[in-house]
Amino acid sequence: MKKTFLIILTLALLLSFSSCREKSNGDDEGFGKDVDIEILEEDSLNVILLLPDTWTESSSSYQGTEIRHYTSPSDGKGDVFSESISITTEALKEETTLEAYTSANVEIFKRIFNDFKMISEAETITLGGVDGMRVVYSYTAGAIHIVIDQTFVINDGKAYMITCNATEDSYAEYSDIFSSAIESFKIS
Repeated sequence: MKKTFLIILTLALLLSFSSCREKSNGDDEGFGKDVDIEILEEDSLNVILLLPDTWTESSSSYQGTEIRHYTSPSDGKGDVFSESISITTEALKEETTLEAYTSANVEIFKRIFNDFKMISEAETITLGGVDGMRVVYSYTAGAIHIVIDQTFVINDGKAYMITCNATEDSYAEYSDIFSSAIESFKIS
């Protein structure tokens, strides 16, 4: 299980750091609160999630772990971080509880992230009829202060991790989008 967490962590970190971007030339459209939402049916992940249709998708997989990553459009000049939502799935090799899985992931993040701060302790939520656990924390990557809003779900021997990240300054602007995406999560 420790090896699996490290694989997930490595992939999540790579995608998190891929949210940092070069400065825009300012030609990108702005990103307001009124966004078009579309249902994205993830055939290989077997989930349904509501996301802004202006966000771009990338994906990767490694040893049975799949990640789908969605990135916000540039906010314009000086936008060096792309807010994002990713879905990570993995088949669990051993039976574990949702609480233990969540706790183990949070402990790993506490050890590796600079200036890790828990904003919201794990709380139980229901997503599409399945129990989940949601935590919010922050850390520092270089000069950027990042807030992570993360939800964990276990269903039929498979773990799902929804990770939403934004800078500390933009989190309030994106929190409704993050909450809508998390609340829309359904296993198909």
